[in-house]
Amino acid sequence: MLEKLNVFLQKYIAILTPLSLIVGVFLESIGHHLLFLVSWLFAFMTFSGSLHMKFKDVKIFMKHPILILFSILFLHLLMPLWAYFLSTVLFDDHLLTVGFVLAVALPTGVTSVIWINICKGNLPLGLSIMFINCGP
Repeated sequence: MLEKLNVFLQKYIAILTPLSLIVGVFLESIGHHLLFLVSWLFAFMTFSGSLHMKFKDVKIFMKHPILILFSILFLHLLMPLWAYFLSTVLFDDHLLTVGFVLAVALPTGVTSVIWINICKGNLPLGLSIMFINCGP
């Protein structure tokens, strides 16, 4: 049953995502009481997505160091610079510029793992980038 639900969700993700955003906006008065669950749900999704990994998958650090370093550089230098440039060209508001830069720089970790699972990507590589990215 869970496999059927997963196939359905993956098939209609392009429709369900904007629909969920619209429902979330309209039901904000109810949803803000459940805000504390967000980090727990993302942690659960990351954990459940990584359950089928093996210990030997940790070697991914040694196999793809350039790709991992490029990803970190892309996420924390190129994307924020692009957001800064685009927001300063389109808007004349410093707060919007700061918001755009933060919006591209921060939420890449867990969302990436969700998309890696949906697209059947290289989960060990994605998790290693995420854990390096979210490190101390």
